Amino acid sequence: MITRIIPAAVAAAALVFMAQPAAAQNPMSVGISGGLSIPASNISDSHETGWNLSGGLNIGMPASALGFRFEGFYNSFQAKTGSADLRIAGGGVNAFYDLGTGVIRPYVIGGVGAYNQKFTGGSSSTDLGINAGGGVKFALGGLTTYVEARLHSVSGDPQRQFVPIVFGVEF
Repeated sequence: MITRIIPAAVAAAALVFMAQPAAAQNPMSVGISGGLSIPASNISDSHETGWNLSGGLNIGMPASALGFRFEGFYNSFQAKTGSADLRIAGGGVNAFYDLGTGVIRPYVIGGVGAYNQKFTGGSSSTDLGINAGGGVKFALGGLTTYVEARLHSVSGDPQRQFVPIVFGVEF
């Protein structure tokens, strides 16, 4: 079984990375995404895996693999026993760098933002944070779609970290 899977995977990878895109990439697009938000650091002690939604404006640089994404996001984490639910919403600016030009296009992304954190029934605070991660863009039924994961680290006392894993569509 393994002896058949490995050659097929190598052949598929070679086709993907040798393929050229069918059309020039649009330098500007709007994206929407959603998926899981996995609590990390101290959030994981008190909260379950949650969900997220985000939207953004992507601006590519002409004749360059570098681009920028301006985005807004909402993350919700359900409390484990003895805690209040947590939501983290905000916005930020990110730089991304495409690592390929084939049908499947990996990229890295990172940036800064403002994160508003609020526990159910409590007060909210807004702190600065950073994020970094990566993703893969691919065509699906004529649309540009992507899967992405990033570690978000929010300053404050205590510092909070979480990892959204999303599926998104660009228009």
